Amino acid sequence: MGTDSNGTNTPEILYLDENRKAEDHIEAGKLPDAARILVDIVEKDPSNWRAYNNMGIISWLQKAWQDAYTMFLKSVTLKPDYADACINLFDAALKMRKVNEIIPFLETAIETNPRLEEIKVIVESIKSQGDDIYMSERALSIGVHNPRIDEANLLVENGQLNQAMQLYLQINDTEGPNADAFCG
Repeated sequence: MGTDSNGTNTPEILYLDENRKAEDHIEAGKLPDAARILVDIVEKDPSNWRAYNNMGIISWLQKAWQDAYTMFLKSVTLKPDYADACINLFDAALKMRKVNEIIPFLETAIETNPRLEEIKVIVESIKSQGDDIYMSERALSIGVHNPRIDEANLLVENGQLNQAMQLYLQINDTEGPNADAFCG
């Protein structure tokens, strides 16, 4: 646990070493070890915004998109101007097709810290592009989460190719062109 120059615990420093250790584990691909550290942190300090962001990163790496979105949102709720979490939340919102839902959180970040230029650009992009933002280079590189694609991919993994092909075709017919379905 960290302290400031007066020897008192501060929210900015609280569990700094533990978060760094968890981040090292994440970088090394040791996600269960990182998760144990982060759960311990939030049990002791439920307002530890950095731990929630790190938990979101673990969820993202595990392709648990909704969990990642929820953790990034929690982090931004606790520390509105935490730029990393704001950007991670934006990416998760792109993935989940929820960018309009995060505008108030990003605007709060800018109100809290007007120097967050990248967040200003993101808000402006969301507002000016509307749904076209899901066709932006960033969104296309992230991809959009579609549980039906996951279901079809699982069918492929299980060797049920005809059923998978039917589901991929159905997705394209009902939801419009989808690169993942075409590739499937």
